[in-house]
Formats: sequence, structure tokens, C-alpha cells
Amino acid sequence: MLLTKSIRPLPSKWHGITDKEERFRRRYLDMTMNKEVLERFKRRALFWKAHRDFLDSRGFHEVNIPVLEHIPGGGDAVPFVTHMNAIDEDFYLRISHELPLKRLIGGGFEKVYDIGARFRNEGLSDEHLPEHQAMEFYWAYADWKDGMELIRELFTYILDTVYEGRRTFTIRGHQVDFSNDWEIIDFAGIMRDKYGIEDIYRPDLEQLKKLLTDNGIEFDPETVNSARATDSLWKKLRKDISGPAFLINHPKFLSPLQKPSEQNPLMVERFQPIIAGSELVTAGVRSMTRLTSISALLSRCTCVNQVMTRRSGSTLIMSRCLNTVWHRHSDTVTANVYSGFWKT
Repeated sequence: MLLTKSIRPLPSKWHGITDKEERFRRRYLDMTMNKEVLERFKRRALFWKAHRDFLDSRGFHEVNIPVLEHIPGGGDAVPFVTHMNAIDEDFYLRISHELPLKRLIGGGFEKVYDIGARFRNEGLSDEHLPEHQAMEFYWAYADWKDGMELIRELFTYILDTVYEGRRTFTIRGHQVDFSNDWEIIDFAGIMRDKYGIEDIYRPDLEQLKKLLTDNGIEFDPETVNSARATDSLWKKLRKDISGPAFLINHPKFLSPLQKPSEQNPLMVERFQPIIAGSELVTAGVRSMTRLTSISALLSRCTCVNQVMTRRSGSTLIMSRCLNTVWHRHSDTVTANVYSGFWKT
């Protein structure tokens, strides 16, 4: 580093930088003038370090996985497209860490994770950034209840390490107290209490459409399906939940690749942590028991159904053929068949 003369004066210390656009475009200047911003970036670095320390101490292995993919998989999102000149082929920036990590489980890892960027070419908000950091982990021989307990322990560790033991926070108007027990929210129960839906596992699409209209939720009446409608109603309801809480007992049509519950085959073994009106752990879809029967998985062809849903019911359209998408997922199945991780 070379110390030189500053030839451009800093903004006024009294007024600082007030223009939001200027602050975001010139973060270096924002950090110079606003020390709380600098501290936030330091805390962010410590936040991810704490994740690594926590998982490493529990026997997980961090493995960096590819960012460029021939076919995007592991999520329902529009990918970014790029081109590799050396072989004259298009590639996609990953939308999820899921499939490569599951292959590692098939290769012999029992606990594996990755932390890194993923890219989704769609909505832009404080909850949805086209480029964002994410952590996904996979844990062989554990079920969704083990995952819930691990997430509780992870949050406690983060609070102790990054926030020096602090337990209460004000987030977007929500008062969140992590010293309280985590609430367990039943999907069917909360949808019944809020919207009067008696059986969310066998929903009536016309009732869902009416509820969307009554609650001022925009939708396309020609392409909306039960899954999209249910998800939209839940997201509106979610905004009022302060947490910390776990949402459980999701309908199978929202998560067709998850293991059906022994209590109800139309329900899956899945959980989502809810904090301050948000699904704070958006990888909750990854943190649960996957289908453990190969015959069940192949007979449903669920990933093909997901792609068909994209083509017929939303703008999330995959740009490659169905057979290639299915091959991407079936290769992950094959990896786990070789390892014997899935029961046959």
C-alpha cells in the first residue's frame, strides 16, 4: 500500500452522504463516512466465519462446487446465461448448490456444505437479490427433526459469536426475542385460521383464486395453479409472524421432491425458520429428508413435473429440453444408488 495525497475532498462530515443511490454505488465512500456501515461489513464477514466454525466443529466438510452449469438445477428460478468461448457452449450461473452437494453424499461424504454466491435472474427486493451469498448443507442419516435442532444450535452460536450474546432485535417493525422457545407453526392450521381453508392438502383452486382477490394479491387467472396460489397466500400471511418459529407440515404439491410424512402422504417432512416476517433460512427446502425410495422418485418423475409447471403455469421457463433437465436430476439419483444412501 502506498500513502499519497488525497486530491478529492470527502463529503461534509455534518451532512455525510444522504443520496441512497450514491451510497450503494460508492460503498467505499459510504464506509468512510458512515462507520456503522463499515462495522456491518465486518460483522458480515464474521457471520460467515461463524457458520464455517460451527459446521466444521460438528464434522461437516466444506467443498467448493461449480458455479457454471450446463443445466440449472436444485431450484425453481430463472438463471443467468453466459457463454464459454473455448468450447462455444452456453452455460448457466448456478441457482442452487443442491445437486453437486447431493452427489458428494453419494460419493461418500456424510456431512458436507458450501458457502458461496448463487444467481437468480428475477425479482429485486430486500429479500431477493439477483446475486447473493448462501449456505447449503447435507447430512446423511439425519432426518428433518435433526436438521431443526441443528438450525436452533446454529442460531444460538451466531448470536453468541457475532452479536456477543444479544437475544432481542427490532427488525422491520418486528420485536424478535431469541431467548424464547421457537414456535412450531402447522401449515394447515395457520392457513385454516387465517383464510378458512379446511383442507390445504386438497385445495379448491376456485376458492384459492377468490382468496387471492379478496386479499389484494395479484395473479394471472389463466395460469395460476394450486401451488402458486397457496404459496402467494402463505407469503402474505408470513409477513405478520415475528418468530423465531418453524413452519412445518407443508403440502406435498409445494415440495414434490420431499419425503412424504408417515402421518399424511399429502404432507412432507420439511421445515422453514421464520423470523421477522421472512423465511430467513431460504434453504429450508434443502434441510429436510429427501425421498428415500428410488421407485417412488422415478415413478413420479417429479422433476419433469416441476419443469412442466414452469412452462404451463409461470414465467420460470427452462431454456433446454425436458430430457436434459431430467438427466441432470437422474444423475444425482444414480450417484446415490451407487452409494446405497437411498433405500431401494
